[in-house]
Parts: sequence; C-alpha cells; structure tokens
Amino acid sequence: MIRLPNLWDRLTIDPSKLATIAKDWSEGKVPDLPYVIIGQESAKSAIAAKISMIDGDRMVNSIIQANYGDGKTNIIKYLKLYFDLHPELNVKMLYCRVSMTYHTIQKRIYKS
Repeated sequence: MIRLPNLWDRLTIDPSKLATIAKDWSEGKVPDLPYVIIGQESAKSAIAAKISMIDGDRMVNSIIQANYGDGKTNIIKYLKLYFDLHPELNVKMLYCRVSMTYHTIQKRIYKS
C-alpha cells in the first residue's frame, strides 16, 4: 500500500498563475483552482482508499462519474497536481476527456 502524505491538504498556488486567476475572476469566469477540494468527503475517502491500494506492480484505473458541476474535473486536476508535487510516490496521472463511444480508451492509457 502506498502512503499519501497530506492528501487533500491545500496545495500551493503556482505564482505564475495568479494573474490569470485574478483576470478570470474579474471577467466573471470560474478560474482553474485545483489547489483545494472543499467538502466532497465521501468522494475523497473513496478515492484515497483506491489510490492507497497502488503497490507499484499493477496499473490501477478508475472512472469518476457524477453530474455536471459536481467537481469531477477539479478533483482530477487536484490529484494530478498533487502527484506532480510528490514525484517520490511514482504515481502518474492521465487526464483526458472521452466520449462513451470512444472504444479505444485503453490504447490511450497504455501509450502515455
């Protein structure tokens, strides 16, 4: 089992993105803020349990499915940033959008 130090803690915002975040807010857009996950306790618990089962010998994959606006993209972007900040864990995240009719998703996963 893998240990996940400080998973779900607030991550540091990349200073180079502060101007873009401020501009998005000023224009009324939702900024790209995968630095903290507020609430979502059941999702965070389930995801942490699944990730902690990674043992380094097998690929683990999951599908996150929820309604529009429930925070799926934010959680996935948070996890990508978390693992980018913790290279010692040797976990690689692949984030891609797929349609239900895309039948070769496994090819995309194995190529990355």
